[in-house]
Amino acid sequence: MYYFDYASTTKPSTQVIDLYTKLLNDVFEHPDGNNKAGKLMLEAQKMITSSLQLNSPYEVIFTSGGTEANNLAIIGYAKNFTSSKHFITSKYEHSSADSCFKHLEALGHSVTYLNVTTDGQVDYDQLRQAITDNTVMISIMAVNNEIGTINCPQTIKQIIKDSGRDIVYMSDAVQAVGKVNYDYNHLDIITVSGHKLYAPKAIGAVIYRKPLKLVNTIYGGAQQEGIRPGTMCPCLSAVLAYAIKNEMVNLQATIEHTQLLTEQFVTYIENHPKAKLNVVPMASTVSVSFKTKAQSESLITVLNNMDIYASTRSACSKKLNVPSRTLSSIGLSIHEIDRSVRFSFSRNTDVAEINYLCSKLDHILEIY
Repeated sequence: MYYFDYASTTKPSTQVIDLYTKLLNDVFEHPDGNNKAGKLMLEAQKMITSSLQLNSPYEVIFTSGGTEANNLAIIGYAKNFTSSKHFITSKYEHSSADSCFKHLEALGHSVTYLNVTTDGQVDYDQLRQAITDNTVMISIMAVNNEIGTINCPQTIKQIIKDSGRDIVYMSDAVQAVGKVNYDYNHLDIITVSGHKLYAPKAIGAVIYRKPLKLVNTIYGGAQQEGIRPGTMCPCLSAVLAYAIKNEMVNLQATIEHTQLLTEQFVTYIENHPKAKLNVVPMASTVSVSFKTKAQSESLITVLNNMDIYASTRSACSKKLNVPSRTLSSIGLSIHEIDRSVRFSFSRNTDVAEINYLCSKLDHILEIY
């Protein structure tokens, strides 16, 4: 199997599986805070803030994944306000964030959706102009999940400071943690997802700066300060923390390795007459539009038959049957969008696999 879809999901590492299995056997009590299970969750929270090198107090709330984390971060913060407020986001956020802002609009709040430049970053000039006295949150993803471009936290935080207003800066960092150098101290709210980090699915977290407050979006008991009721699995919390720590410890080696692979693949694409980079990637995700009669879904099927796995877009949005918001936002035509494929690499990808991919693409593009 030749896997080039790490932006969609990762296989849990052997170390994570071993730790999870051990903890499932050893720690099965209800995590009430005073027993082994409760202490394990507290240790996991501390490990996460330490691994992200956060230099001021942050709270960690565990969720079922990145989607719930984004919902809790955005809607949970908006619920602090009884009157209509103004929110700023971008046109190419993950569907789990974009849908939250559509929901806030339905509740009477106003939302500005920032344009994206052709280099794949949000329009910082438009951001400066969009801030009003009523703005309470700016939510811009750290790394785009479809094209691998990075939004600069220092720039965005400086824009907020220059405005002189008290605005919360939230970022979906699902594609950033363990993949790119990023200073999370500029962020007030950070969301992460375990299955992007070689941990299991169904675990994520919201990390937010004290004394900021979030309001629960689901209802139940008083677990996790009542912000996220429901009995969490302390073993999942622990392996998420372990995975974050492991990826951050090995971050520089990962960056150097994936950068080499990305450059190799980008060079191939730039020199192929029937392929075009949709944008110059800043991380280990490469979006390519092919000059073929066949559309991307057909190309993916052919690749799958060769035991090669990539994707057309975010796994969470491709079933919507509408053009990619990300690719539309950077100015691609419908024709180009319909022929675009996303390839994403990891520390588990090697040079031989890239060579195999390129050789098979040569064969496919000769036919199509």
